[in-house]
Amino acid sequence: MSPVCYCQLEMKALVEEPTNEDLKSILAATGATLRSMTVDDSGVITADLPQKKHPKLAYLTPSHQFPLGGILPIQRRIELIQYAARTGCLLLEDDYDSEFRYDGVPVHSLQSLDPERVLYVGTFSKILFPALRIGYIVLPSSRVADFIRLKQLADYQTASLEQIVLSRYIRKRLLHKHVHKMKKVYAKRRQVLIDSLEQHFTGQYRVCGRSAGLHLVAEFQFPFREDLPKCLHSQNVFAAQLEGNRLLMGYGHLKENEIREGVRRIRNALQR
Repeated sequence: MSPVCYCQLEMKALVEEPTNEDLKSILAATGATLRSMTVDDSGVITADLPQKKHPKLAYLTPSHQFPLGGILPIQRRIELIQYAARTGCLLLEDDYDSEFRYDGVPVHSLQSLDPERVLYVGTFSKILFPALRIGYIVLPSSRVADFIRLKQLADYQTASLEQIVLSRYIRKRLLHKHVHKMKKVYAKRRQVLIDSLEQHFTGQYRVCGRSAGLHLVAEFQFPFREDLPKCLHSQNVFAAQLEGNRLLMGYGHLKENEIREGVRRIRNALQR
């Protein structure tokens, strides 16, 4: 009897466009056929979801669309839940940095609207530090056993010591205090980035999405030069070029003077 390869499984999956390219590679590696979901400044456009060919899974970042930064309105969230119920599609909700939101009121997660159809994924790597490598998933009760088996096949278990320390950190409300403190730090860094963009590109850009997360996407109102990645590299600055004259700029790891200097170098690269 020949062995069964998981890569031979047929599955249609919806992914936001644009989205995390590594995630698309992971889904494609399982044998899934990927189909794009269009997004705007508010996230997934639910009116464009496929109505005839029903997917088995939809990957979403509703709390802070990656990379454009939209926060999905409650009406679209309800429409997604209704779509999942009608088609039998599971919703994979990646909540990678919603702790850092700087304006507006929180919106209900998809998982809170329908715990039986949503797989909710989060991480402590963004909140604390990347090397921690601890994430979590909130599952429908009917799928817990399957995911325990998958975890055992992947790496059996996460390191116990780090989990014990993190658990104590949470129980003592130190994580809550840390998030509260860092929200102020990151909000200030974000504002420094916006102020620097305004200084160097007055009237020539707009910020996409909402005020949240640890990165910002700016859309510029002039064409980019073809060799922009090379020019950015020559300035020793990293800003990812996205489709449509947009740049993705992270600020969470930078000091305020580094942010100002980085925007100055971006200006040099764009005008070189």
